[in-house]
Amino acid sequence: MDSTSETSPWEELYRYWLGRHVDGKPPTRSGIDPMIDLRHLASNLILIDAYPDRSEYRLVGSQVVNHFGVDHTGKLVGTSGVDATQLRAWQATVDFVTRQRKPKLLVSHYPGAEKSKTIALVLPLTPEADGVVKLFGATFFDWPFPDADAYPELVVEKVELDL
Repeated sequence: MDSTSETSPWEELYRYWLGRHVDGKPPTRSGIDPMIDLRHLASNLILIDAYPDRSEYRLVGSQVVNHFGVDHTGKLVGTSGVDATQLRAWQATVDFVTRQRKPKLLVSHYPGAEKSKTIALVLPLTPEADGVVKLFGATFFDWPFPDADAYPELVVEKVELDL
């Protein structure tokens, strides 16, 4: 999908997640199959296991790996070494979604930029029998700023990065 299409990829992912809700609750991990249903977004997807004392990347898509230059699959959230401002905002986003069980959109950009540097959507999944909280989402790069007013139920944070 490119940036000229009408629906941005983060919106498509968000709608997919909403469409998988059961009885008003977010889907479980087994209730989604993004590698089949969203194959074209697979390289941007992220899956995180959130434990009481830490969060760990279970899956990091190849586009995310290529952009940041390292595969964080199996590593702790917050250990990437990217821009400190972006890292703090990312950790706070993961913590928020884990605690509040509400989706959040994190948009980072440089001052005066016409497009975002990153748009990260983090979505809670309903825990399964193992009790582990799982977060599902994706990171997209260099997209126009989202229209936050179109999704009033979605928490949106815009972070300005240092040059």
